[in-house]
Amino acid sequence: MRVFSILLFLVYLSANSIFGQSWNLIWNDEFNSNQLDSTKWIHDIGTGSQYGLYGWGNSELQYYQPSNTEVYNGTASIIAKLEPNGIVDSWGNTMYYSSSKITTKGIFEFKYGKVEARIKTVDGQGFWPAFWMLPSGGSWPCNGEIDIMEQWGSDGPTNTTTGAAHVGICPGSSFYQSFSNVISSGSYADNFHVYSVQWQPDYIAWYVDNVQFFQVTPSSYPSNYTWPFNSNDWYLMINLAISNSTWAPAPNSNTIFPSQIEIDYVRVYEQNGILGCADSTANNYDTNATIDDGSCEYIVSFSVDLNCSTNLNPPSVVYVTSSAINWDCNTYALNDSNYDGIWTGDIILQNGFFEYIYCTDGWSDSESSGLITSMQNGGTCAPNTDYSTYANRLINISSDTIISNVWGSCGTCVSGCTDPTATNYNSNAGYDDGSCSYNSNFNVTFQLDMNNVTSSFTAPEVNGTFNGWCGNCWAMSDTDGDNVWDYTASIPAGSYEYKYAADGWNIAENLTVGSFCTFTTGIYTNRLLNVTSDTILPVVCWESCVLCIYMGCTDPAADNYDASATNDDGSCTYSSVCNEDAPTAMFVSGIVHTRAVINWDNMNSSTCTVDQYRIRYKEVGTSS
Repeated sequence: MRVFSILLFLVYLSANSIFGQSWNLIWNDEFNSNQLDSTKWIHDIGTGSQYGLYGWGNSELQYYQPSNTEVYNGTASIIAKLEPNGIVDSWGNTMYYSSSKITTKGIFEFKYGKVEARIKTVDGQGFWPAFWMLPSGGSWPCNGEIDIMEQWGSDGPTNTTTGAAHVGICPGSSFYQSFSNVISSGSYADNFHVYSVQWQPDYIAWYVDNVQFFQVTPSSYPSNYTWPFNSNDWYLMINLAISNSTWAPAPNSNTIFPSQIEIDYVRVYEQNGILGCADSTANNYDTNATIDDGSCEYIVSFSVDLNCSTNLNPPSVVYVTSSAINWDCNTYALNDSNYDGIWTGDIILQNGFFEYIYCTDGWSDSESSGLITSMQNGGTCAPNTDYSTYANRLINISSDTIISNVWGSCGTCVSGCTDPTATNYNSNAGYDDGSCSYNSNFNVTFQLDMNNVTSSFTAPEVNGTFNGWCGNCWAMSDTDGDNVWDYTASIPAGSYEYKYAADGWNIAENLTVGSFCTFTTGIYTNRLLNVTSDTILPVVCWESCVLCIYMGCTDPAADNYDASATNDDGSCTYSSVCNEDAPTAMFVSGIVHTRAVINWDNMNSSTCTVDQYRIRYKEVGTSS
């Protein structure tokens, strides 16, 4: 007995050292006697019919009875058995399985702290072990439910454990947030594991073997549900149910009876001190806090590269969406202020796990399908996945964090020269970063008509892959003040994308997809330039592939000829003064007796019209 007492003391010491000096053990059961301690536990009996429930509200197949609980050698066992003769409940239903459910209801109830149990679960289809909590005197679902551990057996090993927190409206709908953790090999039933939660007024976190896997806060739930976990005292329950549903099928021929779960201990701790964010590096550090309650918030800098996303429609805004905001795609907005295809933004988030993906413009598009494919191909960046319908990224926030992702991929988006004619062509590059180099340079003159631009600006600039989209480094000039700007640069031979902007990207062209002068790469549409020799590009209008259209008189002979006009509007006018030149090519034809036809060239012109002709003549042989 002395040896046992010393070992027990060491167990307690280890537990307190794990959780730190702020945790005090306030209740426990180590199951050291040979029967269940009735000062700590009572049994729920029957099928739930006494509460107006059929099969405990889940169509369960077992009848709970105390005899299925055994305590021996420091371990409590809850045993599921076949009952060939059946057990009849208070409604007259015959149940052919029995098990046990133990609870601290009415004996030990508490609010806030750390709750843990070391349990060895069970394999087999139809088995449903659970370690959970309900509020004293509460109603379901509006007063909540905390599932510390639930597992559903199958024909294979029980390799998945879950936890959840339920909220709801009474009477009305319910909602829950949950997690699932899958082990890569073996079963949770192979060994004992420690299942626990840390419960604070506005925070619940789940742990398996002292590793955190999930957390919820009031912001984890839709706004129409009230957070119920900061009121009432709560009690503990452990049971082994027999399931009977589409998502948890009933036992089959491979299910072994009797089978059992084993419980090594159950412990409840409370914290001493002032709760709050105790991390001085956090955004919401509380100088008065002596106990960190998990509420610390940190700046997370997100960055997602869209340059390799060739099938993505050009977005107006890229967002971070998360289970923490009910997958809303209008809350956490990113920006691409320098038009480099990489969207960035800082978001203040609470510490703990954050599940997320990227989406655009209120779910017009998302990276989900790409992440599913990446995970199917061995990726690891989206571990919350079923490998077919969803794949979500996951980070554990414990300090200010920088996140760099590639849209729809677990890989990298390689930048480089994508022009095969360049000397530094990179076949692995996903997009062109303007680094292409060639054997010779040529002078290229860019000409841009800004007369149709209504926005105010100082000077337009040329930006493209040839200068790294550098902003105002290639500013254009207008020496004659006609608002037609030009810039000449020495550019290596090759193919380039470019566009015009002004004042360091304050304004930029919005070019039309499919125009003859444009080229679309990924989500951006730019002008296309092939450099093979010295080139003077024709004057083009802002956001156009052609000249600006100016109406006016295009006839150089007109009094009001407009050299800048591109389209004649019929407004030409001419002077009324005409030269009285003599007719040309005059000859006589058709002479008949005293009649003749006199012919000459047409004297009408674009400026003069002859309205009458006067002919003077003299008869042959006369002088007048």
